[in-house]
Amino acid sequence: SASRETAGVRVSATASYVGMANSGAHVFAYRLRIANNRPDTVRLESRRWAITALPDGEEEEVVPRGSPGVVGQTPTLGQGAEFEYASGTELQAAAGTVRGSFEFVSLEGDERFEAEVPPFALVAPPSEANM
Repeated sequence: SASRETAGVRVSATASYVGMANSGAHVFAYRLRIANNRPDTVRLESRRWAITALPDGEEEEVVPRGSPGVVGQTPTLGQGAEFEYASGTELQAAAGTVRGSFEFVSLEGDERFEAEVPPFALVAPPSEANM
């Protein structure tokens, strides 16, 4: 798991290997927890995301900056509030990394800022990696 705080918003990430898809791709699940440690109320507006296969470094899935919300939502977080969601991805490679950020707006002053997602690894167990 990985965790990082940027501009008073803490993002924590965990990932797990699910198995092999019929297509031969490796299936991974991940869970993100977003905590507002700021004194104001904020709303998650958009995200950017890149999932990179290892060892070749090819980006297999890219969500461009400004892509709306997460899992169809734009959660509003008061001081001390948390939002958690789960998602997943498939990679042809047995390992990869996920990186990105969330763009927030403060509902008390219109400040816009980004909270970094800590880079986290997607790794198939050795028994699955060579399949």
